[in-house]
Amino acid sequence: MEAKGRSLDRPEIIQFGNGLRLALSIRPGASVSIWASVGVGSRYEDNSLAGASHFLEHLLFKGTTNRPLPFDLSSAIESSGGILNASTEREVTAYWCKVLASDMENGLNVIFDMLMNPLLKREDVEKERDVIIEEINMINDYPNYKAESLMDEILWPDHPLGRDIAGTKASLRDISREDLISFHRKYYRPVNTVVSIAGHVDRNRVIQCLEELTSDWDASSGSDMSWTFPSYFGVQKSPRLIIDHRETEQTHLSLGFKGVSFSDDRKYVMDLLSAILGEGMSSRLFVELRENKGLTYDIRSANSYYADTGCLFITAGVDHDNAHDAISSILNEVFEIQSNILLGELERAKSYYLGRLRLYLEDTRNLAEWAGYNELLLNSQASLDSVERIINIIQIEDVESLAKEVFRDSSLNLAIVGPSHSRESLDDLLTGYMIEN
Repeated sequence: MEAKGRSLDRPEIIQFGNGLRLALSIRPGASVSIWASVGVGSRYEDNSLAGASHFLEHLLFKGTTNRPLPFDLSSAIESSGGILNASTEREVTAYWCKVLASDMENGLNVIFDMLMNPLLKREDVEKERDVIIEEINMINDYPNYKAESLMDEILWPDHPLGRDIAGTKASLRDISREDLISFHRKYYRPVNTVVSIAGHVDRNRVIQCLEELTSDWDASSGSDMSWTFPSYFGVQKSPRLIIDHRETEQTHLSLGFKGVSFSDDRKYVMDLLSAILGEGMSSRLFVELRENKGLTYDIRSANSYYADTGCLFITAGVDHDNAHDAISSILNEVFEIQSNILLGELERAKSYYLGRLRLYLEDTRNLAEWAGYNELLLNSQASLDSVERIINIIQIEDVESLAKEVFRDSSLNLAIVGPSHSRESLDDLLTGYMIEN
């Protein structure tokens, strides 16, 4: 077992003999959060296994050799007020619980029982297959979610990043129990897992518990384990548009542009760009489209980061008759931010970003997630002080330069969900943006 040094606000990283890594953040308080991240997600899947990561995540809640019923798992955490949950993303699958500090050992026991000993019973596979298909149906019924899903599709065409994380109904019907068992054996290994623990814990007891729980976890990393995924090399040469015609109360818009990866040094510049543009009620998009023009109730921007690429996207719901005005206004703000950022705006964005990050990391669950993702995806940890130093040296020209690079006409993508929108008129709108640029 090896331990890396740490600063006061950086987690301690401990690596066990089987390859498992622990990110330990000891904090005072009543709670402990345990976040176990496995290095696999939807972009690791070929078309025949699309949705396997998410499918497997569901099944790990159906029972283990030690806790054979779903109730046995949930009640073990919830009986003392804790929370047990999981999430599947494109590059990570995470299982987590938040419990009282006195219940830490029990929380670890449940999480690692799920990771190491799932039953994966045939009847559960068949039942959960139908549940996930209903989940896909439910998401498609929400037009705002559908617009975001369509945005992924046109940002990353013919690539796993452009697929729904849950897969398709067709792929789900074809995934067998044997496929899922093989998938679990391949990826759910200690060398491919980081457990992040944040809260009021005893360091030595945590280490002892993990050593006991994972002593017989298969640490091999044979030649069959190709923990890689297809990189994205697509080149976009012109704007893309996709429309889902359906009867809705609002027209739902999503505009997206290619961004940077999570390992790019300009990630924090990208974060400030989004903060100025569309995060919070003092952002440009909110002030202009809601306060000044009354075109929308809610509009926002955000970034997504992956190992080799990323995107900035803007979402809004508007009255059908206001869709063109809203898109035109958004594109105008995207154009304007490339050359006229004010010093006061940048300073507010810095304070906003750092303040939100500090508030976010006060919660042990968020702290465990942040440390776990940093260790799994970047193999490094950023302290709050180091982030603040990076943010504070960013200049206006850094943000404007990245805005010019990101907001290119060839990188523009628009997804619309709503009734009777003319493709021709929308194409003209996007072409107009190209001419202005």
